[in-house]
Amino acid sequence: MIYHKINHKKLYAMDKYFKECYVEKIYHFDGLEKLNDMNEYSTMLYLVANDDEPYKDQVKVSDSNKEDGQIIGVLSKDDGNVIYDIVKNGWKDIFKVVVLKINKDGGEDKTLKVVIKISDNNQK
Repeated sequence: MIYHKINHKKLYAMDKYFKECYVEKIYHFDGLEKLNDMNEYSTMLYLVANDDEPYKDQVKVSDSNKEDGQIIGVLSKDDGNVIYDIVKNGWKDIFKVVVLKINKDGGEDKTLKVVIKISDNNQK
């Protein structure tokens, strides 16, 4: 874990890089509508694991960490393989998802690129 000393009193943990990947199937969800509201490097997204068809057993990307959030797209099975079980078992808050790149000409599966980090929320 990497720490920075703040005011010589508190130590804050930095998020650890986990992976970069594209959010896929954005045409099938609310991804296109949400693109105009997103900013590179600052928009936070959230991971959801539910068994809704047709993307059962895939990690979905949402605009909210609440149940009523709009699904923007899904991670590929390869990208979400390790993450799915963790999120499904209630540990979704350890992941921090930030919009890395928006390419509106990238096609359905190459429009939205995110970076997923592991957040250490308990170190405050």
